[in-house]
Amino acid sequence: MVLSQMLTLARATGTPGSLIMRSVTRRIDPATGWPVKIVRGWFIGNGEISPLSGKEIRTASCIDHRTGDTLPPEPAVEYADAPHYRP
Repeated sequence: MVLSQMLTLARATGTPGSLIMRSVTRRIDPATGWPVKIVRGWFIGNGEISPLSGKEIRTASCIDHRTGDTLPPEPAVEYADAPHYRP
């Protein structure tokens, strides 16, 4: 439902954006003892939703946007390919 609302908004305004989804799993990361989170994302533009790869999400998530320096990935987080969305 959120994806439908985002697509409708993108089409109505012509404004590009992105949607990042973090899902908490029941798996426990052995190094931290925390639940494993899976991060996926989509780019919204030109009235379309385009899935991002896990590599693209990891790159975007592991940058200090003030300095441009690369940051280590968050513990207990996996960056996954987003599925294609069909309205």
